[in-house]
Amino acid sequence: MSKRTEWADDLSLSASGKKLVGKAGIVPVRRLADKVGLTDALGAALVRRGFRPVHDRGTVLVSAACAVLLGARSMAGIDVMRQTSLVLGSPASASTLWRTLEAIGPVQLTKIASARARTRIHVHQQLDLRPGGFPWIKVNGRELTGVTVLDLDASVVPAHSGKEGAEPNFKGYGHHPLLMFCDNTEELLVNRLRPGSAGSNTADDHISVSIEGLRQLPTRRRRRVLFRTDGAGATMEFLTWITSGGGNAANCPRTPSSP
Repeated sequence: MSKRTEWADDLSLSASGKKLVGKAGIVPVRRLADKVGLTDALGAALVRRGFRPVHDRGTVLVSAACAVLLGARSMAGIDVMRQTSLVLGSPASASTLWRTLEAIGPVQLTKIASARARTRIHVHQQLDLRPGGFPWIKVNGRELTGVTVLDLDASVVPAHSGKEGAEPNFKGYGHHPLLMFCDNTEELLVNRLRPGSAGSNTADDHISVSIEGLRQLPTRRRRRVLFRTDGAGATMEFLTWITSGGGNAANCPRTPSSP
């Protein structure tokens, strides 16, 4: 059996020399996505029968994420990845990215969420094996061993034109997404896109986003969870959901292959 040759097998990084690659700092990020299996998992989630794209759809999504890290603010911004084409190959065009996103519906979103959760299982296993183990949060010098800390907060994203979902809000005009992070690892678990007029203290949104976030975690990380939010999350409905065991792993469907 022949050994598969990966694009980064002979890759080295240097700060001096000829034919340097611009934006080289994004190369390890892309390499990380490949190594942990995220690129392949996303590609598998977007496979369509009888359709063989020139650009693997998982690679397109990872490249788009890398472009955002490099400052892209629109689909056309994926062109910034051409600065790394000597290493990563020619990136997909903006039109290919548009077609990739256009083909993603509710079924594909569910598959993508599952792919992300499965990849996170592997990532967390690697974190357990690192020196010092999994990063537990310290409060007042006390380590909260075994506690997963989840931060939930809304953000206002301004818009300067009539984009879909852009509406007036308390800070002007734009969108009002709700986000959940795992503070232990600084991972963005969920980004719930919402119209600009969405409420700050909508309990249904807090609960549904929390459920999505918990499903992104390996089962063992759901056993002891500390939710953190600002005053907008201090609604009776959300607090009742938490105290009634809503955040317990038993009340969230098991992630496939989750230990």
